[in-house]
Amino acid sequence: MFRLFHKMARENYPMVVGCCDTYGDAPDGLVNAHAYTLLDVIELAGTKLAKMRNPWSKEGYNGPWSDNDSRWTPALL
Repeated sequence: MFRLFHKMARENYPMVVGCCDTYGDAPDGLVNAHAYTLLDVIELAGTKLAKMRNPWSKEGYNGPWSDNDSRWTPALL
């Protein structure tokens, strides 16, 4: 799936992904049973990452590789 999403992102296809299969908020801040815009997929430092946007414009993800994660070094940014 990663290769397909990566190819589609490079070709500027509009993409939407769903999160999880239950209702309510997940421990990492994502909203379960909710759709997100998939903006990009990349491989960074050996980790496959998806850049998503909540169409409600409410950001809340606080899991690994979130905006404030210490793994985001100046070199990786």
